[in-house]
Amino acid sequence: MEIVSAQRTSIEKRSQYRIGLVLVCLALTLVACNNQPDTDDLWNTPSLNWQTLPSLPDEHGFAGGYAGTLETKGTSYLLFAGGANFPNGFPWQGGKKHWYSDIYLFDGATEWKNIGNLPDAAGYGLSISHKGTMYLIGGNYQDAEATDKVYRLTLNEEGLQTRTLPPLPQATFNLCGAIVGETIYVAGGTDGTGTLGNFWSMNVERPEDGWQKLPTWPGSSRMLAMAGVLNDEFYLIGGVELVSSGDTSRRHYLSDAYAYSESGGWRRIADMPTVKAASPSPAISLSRSQQLIVLSGSDGSLDGQMETLLENHPGFPPENYIYDVRSDRWQLHSVMPKVRGHLTPTGRDGVWPAVTSTSVLWQGGIVVPSGEIKPGVRTPKILFGTLTE
Repeated sequence: MEIVSAQRTSIEKRSQYRIGLVLVCLALTLVACNNQPDTDDLWNTPSLNWQTLPSLPDEHGFAGGYAGTLETKGTSYLLFAGGANFPNGFPWQGGKKHWYSDIYLFDGATEWKNIGNLPDAAGYGLSISHKGTMYLIGGNYQDAEATDKVYRLTLNEEGLQTRTLPPLPQATFNLCGAIVGETIYVAGGTDGTGTLGNFWSMNVERPEDGWQKLPTWPGSSRMLAMAGVLNDEFYLIGGVELVSSGDTSRRHYLSDAYAYSESGGWRRIADMPTVKAASPSPAISLSRSQQLIVLSGSDGSLDGQMETLLENHPGFPPENYIYDVRSDRWQLHSVMPKVRGHLTPTGRDGVWPAVTSTSVLWQGGIVVPSGEIKPGVRTPKILFGTLTE
């Protein structure tokens, strides 16, 4: 397999740091701004406390970016790459969406640095982090052309290294996935014409074996679904089904959820209390309490109203829901921070729940990097959540 190196940038040697000190110095505490729900009826689960890390060095921010962690010489870095935004005006102003290839790296002690470019400007794919390595899977390009490309990213003293892996069986974007043990599972998505019911796996220890086709879950095809992992099972939650009607299609938001194991196949679990799609994925796994937390997301209630609401769109629902494996039940867990800004018409200077983003485990917390805070509006803000027992 040919190795394609991005712009080689030497990684400066840095001493180990404490994330707590970084957050005190660089982050804005948002907990006081959260209107958390009454917890009397909640299970005994940890609460989420949100802060911000340094923003991406782009005033607009990106939706659909690839994000994860890389490790070298004992240091864990955050990486953000690709994605799309509207740099020359919002959609209702005639602005056109633009895709990016820029790669940014954050060491936790300084600021984000641009260290090179992806092989292609792309976004809306899947990011998997595993043992200091990242996998970028699928996505799409300018004009929404889907891609089947898969890359493995590593970091060494010479900089970022990008290796091409076997492609997906079908070009796909807006897919979801997660890794169980050494196996990446990929579910759903779209090729640009309709939603897909594909379910594939690849063993990262044997990538030369390529992608294996697996049985589809017993439910609708979907895109923008959420994935999760618990007890060596892969979870598929919610999303959007595209339903055709003549020459057009409409979005049907979903609340159903499923779990898959290699030995037992698929089983349906309890539906979520509400429809939900495009949440930062994968869900947060709480192994000790046997629970999964699904963050915010879109319920589709304001779809199609962008041209009417414009910058006055209220943003996406902030509610986070938690699933308890033992009782097969969902409950409201908490809400994402929502701090309205006043410096820009869209409130981009504030902090909002983001969709079409991802969730990344890093330094003992959960990172939600950038994303879409209103239709057509992105944010460069980086949220960092810690679980408090």
